[in-house]
Amino acid sequence: MELIKPAFTEETALASVQIAEDLWNKNDIPRILLCFAVDGFYFRYRGRIITNRKDLEAALKIKWQKELEYTIIKNLTVCSENKIAVQFIYEWRNEKHEYFRTYGNEFWEVNPKGQIIYHTISSNDTQINKEALELIR
Repeated sequence: MELIKPAFTEETALASVQIAEDLWNKNDIPRILLCFAVDGFYFRYRGRIITNRKDLEAALKIKWQKELEYTIIKNLTVCSENKIAVQFIYEWRNEKHEYFRTYGNEFWEVNPKGQIIYHTISSNDTQINKEALELIR
C-alpha cells in the first residue's frame, strides 16, 4: 500500500480518504496500522488515548468483535498541507442483532511520509431498526 504524502491537494486528500474507507471496510488491521507513524502518534477514540500500534491493534480487534457487519462511508470535509478533516457515517450490529448508525468527524495530521501522527474522532451512536439499513448498503 502506498501512502499519499503531503502537501495535500483536494485530489490527493480525496484519495487518502478513499484509501482509509477501503481499509476500514475490509477491517484490514495490518494495513491500517501501517498508516500510523512508527515513532509514535496520538489517537483519541471513544474516550481512549492510543499512542502505539500494539494498543491500536488491540482496540481495533475489540471494535470489530463488537461492531459486526461494519460498513463505513468517509467524506472529505477540508484539507490543508498535512491535515485532513473527514465526516463519516457507519452502520453495524451487535451480537444481539441490534443495529446502529454512527455519525461523526475525524481529524488527521500526517508526517512527511504520509503516516498519521495525530488522529481524533468525535462520534455518536444511534440505534436504528433493521429496515433503515439501506442508507449505505
